[in-house]
Amino acid sequence: MSIQLIKRSHGSLPIYLQISEVLGQEVRDLYKAGDKLPSEGDLAVRFNVNRHTLRRAIDVLITDGLLMRRHGKGIYVLSPAIDYSINSQTRLLKRWKTRGKLLVVTS
Repeated sequence: MSIQLIKRSHGSLPIYLQISEVLGQEVRDLYKAGDKLPSEGDLAVRFNVNRHTLRRAIDVLITDGLLMRRHGKGIYVLSPAIDYSINSQTRLLKRWKTRGKLLVVTS
């Protein structure tokens, strides 16, 4: 992980948003789906902030669909969402097969 300076001056982005930008970029560049992030306590120490500020930063990434918090387990990286528009001409199974995806339908 690279060292990132968090600006604490008047007029800069709120600290939690700066942290979410840094962590979001690291998640995209260094982690894969299912990887566990360091603990909130460790991340708070790394960024020299309290856990409340760190949790707000993590919440932004959860809302963005990058991370998932599992109570008592940790924070995990999610698989990227699949952007797929559906209309009356859509042939879902055929499109997924051409993309190399497996579609499992259960009833």
